[in-house]
Amino acid sequence: MGPDDAWVAVSVVCCRQNEFAVTDALIGSAYGSAGPLVAAELVATEQGLGAMIMSASEFLVTSVVVMGIVVIGIIAYSFDLLMRWIERKVVPWKGRV
Repeated sequence: MGPDDAWVAVSVVCCRQNEFAVTDALIGSAYGSAGPLVAAELVATEQGLGAMIMSASEFLVTSVVVMGIVVIGIIAYSFDLLMRWIERKVVPWKGRV
């Protein structure tokens, strides 16, 4: 009379998740700290992409604002791809069963 299949499945999943808790926390904190930094740079800058967007928003040049947001999105997506590549190199066993 041993544990049933459901208990074994739950135990394996919980242990598997805890194995990467530190790595996930570090990556999550890296992504979480990027948002406020981008917002601060967008508002408080005097040159660059943030200044272009803020200046265009004051003069109601919507096309420049939208294009600036698209460029920020492309940069963020590129950063995401870079972080995933680094994670594959640094933690090669993650995601393998």
